[in-house]
Amino acid sequence: MYTLVKKEDIYALQSKTDVERIRIIAKGFKNNGTLLPALKYSLWALKQGGILEVFDSGPNSDHISPYNLPFSLIQMQVISALKENVEILKIDSEKYKIFLKKITANPEKKWQCGIIFSGQENEKSSLLRCIQSIRNENELASENSIIVCGPKINIDFLNRYKNVSYLVYHNPKSNNLFPISSKKNFLIESMTAPFIVIMHTRISLPNGFLTSVPNNFDFATCKVVINVKDKVVPYISFSMMNLNLPFQAANEYAYSSRLFNDPRKYSRGKFPVIDGALFFANRNTYLKCKQNELLNWGQAEDVEWAFRAYSNCILMDYWPSIIAISHTNKLTIKANIPMFIFRLGQVCQRRLRTLYYAFLFYFLK
Repeated sequence: MYTLVKKEDIYALQSKTDVERIRIIAKGFKNNGTLLPALKYSLWALKQGGILEVFDSGPNSDHISPYNLPFSLIQMQVISALKENVEILKIDSEKYKIFLKKITANPEKKWQCGIIFSGQENEKSSLLRCIQSIRNENELASENSIIVCGPKINIDFLNRYKNVSYLVYHNPKSNNLFPISSKKNFLIESMTAPFIVIMHTRISLPNGFLTSVPNNFDFATCKVVINVKDKVVPYISFSMMNLNLPFQAANEYAYSSRLFNDPRKYSRGKFPVIDGALFFANRNTYLKCKQNELLNWGQAEDVEWAFRAYSNCILMDYWPSIIAISHTNKLTIKANIPMFIFRLGQVCQRRLRTLYYAFLFYFLK
């Protein structure tokens, strides 16, 4: 039996399958924002018919401190996160214990990759570079494994790629707004594989990247870097955003993969956001939580999607061991400033805030 006690135990399950029994000690997860990934990776590691135990320490009361969870809310999150994948065997409200049996099988590990393409002549070279980075993956070798989605154009330049097909998307007239959410939904609805990768043409992925992907997941992204003056610099891909400001756009002061090796460490009171240029998805999960077609390019459509996913107990994860490259830098000159300056600024900001509250407490008590 596997027992999860702390954060580090969660990701040891990523490569596990057919585990018979897993126990989660909720105390190590419920107050720091990591109960959801603990539940999800435990579910995915279990074999069909395997048992999941969730042991809490209470209280079973509504009189709790901020970010603490009574047993009633533990039950709510367990049931909301695992949904139809489990059967509840027993809930012991006196001892704060939940026993569940996994009743579904993990989906078959088949892949497709979708590439968002504008159709413009000056983007063709970026598209070909993007295709070249993934075309030799064994998991993407079959026909229609790579789907390019764009407007109706002459696609003779793609004929040499036997595993690449072209999906025509007709852009609606929308006052110069680009309907990126609608286009991604159309592309994913047209795909058939259980697991998918969606990327923009500015992205290149490393050889063998799919061999490093966990056995199962909801939504995820990997580390993205750019080249700035011959130096490799972390780029935007994953952030932890403040739950008090769910629609705050990601910026240099968020806990971003630009500034931190693993922003998941700062999950308390925050929700994860994936940049829309590259994401991995369980297709069935995506169809239950699609992007909002009312939102267009530049309208923080990925932030809204992430907050809605979080609210529905869908896990957005980050895989820093896979490193992709963005060949376009969309950020300002701030992206060229060494990241330690941003970190120093964040530390100073936190210290000043602490001193401010200490000052108020001392003089107003």
